[in-house]
Amino acid sequence: MNENRQRELEGILSALKKSGERPRVLLHACCAPCSSYVAEYLKEYFDLTVFFF
Repeated sequence: MNENRQRELEGILSALKKSGERPRVLLHACCAPCSSYVAEYLKEYFDLTVFFF
């Protein structure tokens, strides 16, 4: 099965943007280099809380 997760994510984000909804997300971050791109990418669509542990 060949699934394109990026395409699925883009569909979800497009629907969120159209609806104006901003769900809350708790994002686990092991370190800044790993999480910085993800946080920057998702902050436009979600209210993020980063959990660093």
